[in-house]
Amino acid sequence: MTGLLGAFLDITEQRRADEKLQQYQQRLKSLAVQLTLSEEQERRRIAEDLHDHIGQSLALARMQLAAACKGIPKSDVQNAQFDAVSQSLLKAIQDTRHLIFELSSPSLNELGLAAAISE
Repeated sequence: MTGLLGAFLDITEQRRADEKLQQYQQRLKSLAVQLTLSEEQERRRIAEDLHDHIGQSLALARMQLAAACKGIPKSDVQNAQFDAVSQSLLKAIQDTRHLIFELSSPSLNELGLAAAISE
C-alpha cells in the first residue's frame, strides 16, 4: 500500500438536527389537524345554536304575526305594514339559514372533513 488519503466528516449532528426537524414538522401537522377539527366543532356548535334558537324564534314570531293578522280587521295600510313585518322576518329566517349552511355545510357533516375539503 502506497498511501491512503481520505477525509471523514462527522454527520451525526446533522442527522440529529434533521430528525429533530422532522419531529417538529410532524408535531406541527398534528397541531394543524387538531386546530382544523376544533374549528369545525365550533362552527357546528354555532350553526346548531343559530338553528335551534334564533331560527326557531324568528319562525315562531312570523307564525304568531300571521295568526294575529287573521283575527283583526285591518285597513290597506295595516295590511301593508303587517306584510312588511312578515317579509322582514322571512328575510331574517333566510339569512339565518344561509349562515347555518355556510358555517356547517351538509357535505361536511355527511362526508367528513377530508371528503368535504376535496369537494
